[in-house]
Amino acid sequence: MLSEEAKQELKAMAQSAQVREDFERVRQIAAQLDQQGGPHLDRFVRFLTDVTRMFPHVYRPVAPIEYKNVRL
Repeated sequence: MLSEEAKQELKAMAQSAQVREDFERVRQIAAQLDQQGGPHLDRFVRFLTDVTRMFPHVYRPVAPIEYKNVRL
């Protein structure tokens, strides 16, 4: 249930050699981690996907607060 714009964006990404190389690298790392009994990359990606669905707003970093009068 993607919009036409999202479909076109995905098609453009699929044609990019850099994106294909990145996905292949992720697959290789996931296979290595799985063989070593390390963290499951698929579970982590699923978690991140679920979090972005629960909190769909765009994250904007907040500038650090500068305290001018601080005494220790």
